[in-house]
Amino acid sequence: MRLRATLSIGFALLAGRLAHADCAADFAADNTVKPGAGAFRAISVVQTTTEMDGKPYPMAAGKTWLEVAPPASLHLRNEMPFDKSEWIKGVAHWRDGDRAFISVAFTWRLPDARKIAEYYRALGCTVIAGGPALFTQMDYLADLCEIPTRTVVRGNKTIKELGRLDDTLVRHNPMATRASYGCPVGCHFCIVPRMDGIEFRFVDDFPVRPVLCDDNLSALPAKYQQHIIDRYLKAGVPLLDANSGFEPKTFDDEVFARWKPILKGPWRFGFDEKSEGEEVARVFKMLKDVSPRRKQVYTMIGHEPFEVCMDRIQKVIASGGEPYAQPMLQLNTLIKEPKVRYDWTLLKLKQVQRWVNRRLWRYVPFDQYDANAKTSRAA
Repeated sequence: MRLRATLSIGFALLAGRLAHADCAADFAADNTVKPGAGAFRAISVVQTTTEMDGKPYPMAAGKTWLEVAPPASLHLRNEMPFDKSEWIKGVAHWRDGDRAFISVAFTWRLPDARKIAEYYRALGCTVIAGGPALFTQMDYLADLCEIPTRTVVRGNKTIKELGRLDDTLVRHNPMATRASYGCPVGCHFCIVPRMDGIEFRFVDDFPVRPVLCDDNLSALPAKYQQHIIDRYLKAGVPLLDANSGFEPKTFDDEVFARWKPILKGPWRFGFDEKSEGEEVARVFKMLKDVSPRRKQVYTMIGHEPFEVCMDRIQKVIASGGEPYAQPMLQLNTLIKEPKVRYDWTLLKLKQVQRWVNRRLWRYVPFDQYDANAKTSRAA
């Protein structure tokens, strides 16, 4: 085929109708010899960057299919290949004319967000900022950015909270979506109750994408869970990751049976406090035939004494799951450093996190783990 010139590396900058005509002519000529020729596809991976302080600053990454299909059609397809893509690591920003937008996921990325805001202001842009980080630090960017707010009634209280931009999540990961907001559990260490409330808010017509980020899938009404599943089945989109996962308290046989046919990624749930032990054990019994790599258990550390946290981690391992250690951070922290409590030290928090998340527990007990060695003695 004579597509190598048209479908070159510069193919993403197709010259409109001219390129369309060239491709159509190529296919017309080629199909006289090979009438059964199929579509030619190329995948363009785009990492958008902004110049800051003389260095490229990463924005959102995305993938696009470019497809040439006989007899004479060229398609720049909006849908993306089904993968989990990558998260932008906490700060997404983009520009629309003379307005710039910043979405900040984590409070410790707010200093970076401030530099980005200053950059856009220097360009003469009006800057609008939002995201989970600003729910506890609403004033941090207020002198540089517009911070949209709205008034809502929760319970008997009227409160002011951050406003929302439609589908901003896709700026953090082009494969991510949400079908609901809120969680009735109200964990003290979680931003969700303050940000999304303890009552569910449904997004009936949510965009169907492979990474689902709802706060608590198993606590959703059964009818709405089925609505989410039906939309995935109808769209033909695989559910590769239920990112925030399920709650042990509300995870039962019906929930497992409901999600099992479509969840292709790991079963994620939390074992964050000692009091959840019986509920977590019940979940592991339901997942007994699932491989360890598909049983991913968030295990917070640092908010309970060392032995209590380590006991939870060991129970996850003994039950055939894989723990993921997360040191507890204050909800308004501007540095990514956990608060040291009980008998922990900052060093021990980092060592336990490394030992757990690098799966070094497969090779060596923690009390024999040498964090300074490239290879542990026992391994």
